[in-house]
Amino acid sequence: MKRQVSSFAPWKRIRKDTLALLCTAFLSAALAVRFEAFESLMRLAETYERWELDELFSVMLISGTFAIIISFRRGRSLVAEIVRREASEDQAITQARHDALTGLPNRRVLADHFVAAKERAHRAGREVAVLLIDLDRFKPVNDIHGHVAGDIVLNVIGKRFQRLVEATRGAMLARLGGDEFALVLEYDPGSDKPVRLAGQIVQLAGESIPVAAGSVSVGASVGIAHCKGLEADADELLRQADVAMYHAKRHGRATFRSFEDAMDADLRLRSQLEAELRQAIPAGEIVPFYQPILSVPGREIVGFESLARWIHPVRGLLPPDNFISIAEDAGLIDELTFALLRRACADAQAWPASVKLSINISPVQLANPQLPAQILQAVHEGGLAPERLIVEITESGIVADLDAARHIMTELKKAGVNIALDDFGTGYSSLSHLHDLQFDCVKIDRSFIKRMAGSGNEELVKAIIGMGHGLGMRVTAEGVETEGNLSALAHLKCNHVQGFLFGAPSTAADALKLLALPRRAVGKLRLVA
Repeated sequence: MKRQVSSFAPWKRIRKDTLALLCTAFLSAALAVRFEAFESLMRLAETYERWELDELFSVMLISGTFAIIISFRRGRSLVAEIVRREASEDQAITQARHDALTGLPNRRVLADHFVAAKERAHRAGREVAVLLIDLDRFKPVNDIHGHVAGDIVLNVIGKRFQRLVEATRGAMLARLGGDEFALVLEYDPGSDKPVRLAGQIVQLAGESIPVAAGSVSVGASVGIAHCKGLEADADELLRQADVAMYHAKRHGRATFRSFEDAMDADLRLRSQLEAELRQAIPAGEIVPFYQPILSVPGREIVGFESLARWIHPVRGLLPPDNFISIAEDAGLIDELTFALLRRACADAQAWPASVKLSINISPVQLANPQLPAQILQAVHEGGLAPERLIVEITESGIVADLDAARHIMTELKKAGVNIALDDFGTGYSSLSHLHDLQFDCVKIDRSFIKRMAGSGNEELVKAIIGMGHGLGMRVTAEGVETEGNLSALAHLKCNHVQGFLFGAPSTAADALKLLALPRRAVGKLRLVA
């Protein structure tokens, strides 16, 4: 609690001193009257008139008056100094216990509050939970719009959360630092209050925030940890909530997860894989595999999509789902992407000039304004013409920061690189996005192709193909696994297809074997990675 600064207390002390002085003066005057001190002094003055005691008394009177004035002014200065020191002391206490930017309590206050809440809940038969809140897509705000905009976002988000907490009984909010907030919540046993509050936090964080350059939208991932007895401490609950929060981020962000014991084992595995990944990238253990993209209806190979595979010395061949998210969280995604791109460009030099290379860009990389230059440098080092490269961007990457995506796409297209919208139909991109960003190709997500037969999805696929053609884009269908799918897509005039019908992702050597096959024999060669 912040101590209340009062300017009344020093004045109270000064008044006591003044009252004591007046009482002393009154008592002295009374004694003087009682013992006729004034008459005695006058007789003494008359007797020794040559001493000029009247002048001495005048000097003493004037000196006393000046002494009283000086004492009064000194008292006022003393009061001001006491007030200043108390204000400085309170400011120091506030700074030690509160966040300087948002004014919210800090980690120290949170820990103290948790101890009190835990004991209070134990006596009342209630429960305690800790919620850890980490903002999504906050780093791009600082990188693109500047730290002033970042501070605005943190302040607005903090005020939104604080209003929610003030309306919630038994809750306290703190800022831990950076873009992390934490919340201690008391609730009745069996209540879903932590989950409901986490959902409200996610919703509030997703609302747009005005900044100088327009508006930004972030989001939040929330981890929930439940206190199990008096022995639990704040640090352990925060650690568990942190583990749960990272699981929320891995499952699409802008959501929440409650801590489970199995998450600890998963976290240990991820930590081990991260350490191994740091060694694997420079060692060349992660290599590009290639899945063919064919024209319809001619079945001519028009390109290959490069897909990462980790040839792990102990765990065997690992698909990207096992390590891409780790690379993103660990800040290794750029190093991994460009190492794969250089190697894929070198492999593509052995292909016919008409065969293009497709690569995938992580949504987190779209926040990097230097990405186009880095891609073009890697392509140059790999010896591939930019016109033969297709960069695939997911819908989620676009909606996270439309301006950043537009900048990157514009720079790449200036250099001759083609841009494809990957996994169309699974995100939130609108027709205006497709028109404004001027994609060269749109790729229909495999989930629509898989459910084409007898489910009514064929009409949806038909609409996507018609829309793509109407906007001047080529359309590629992913996940083609049956001849029935291929026939239906050919009837709908889909431009390109890819999927297990024509081969699983395979090595560079196997890709060359596919290129050497007769046109319609591609699907008959099963190259299983």
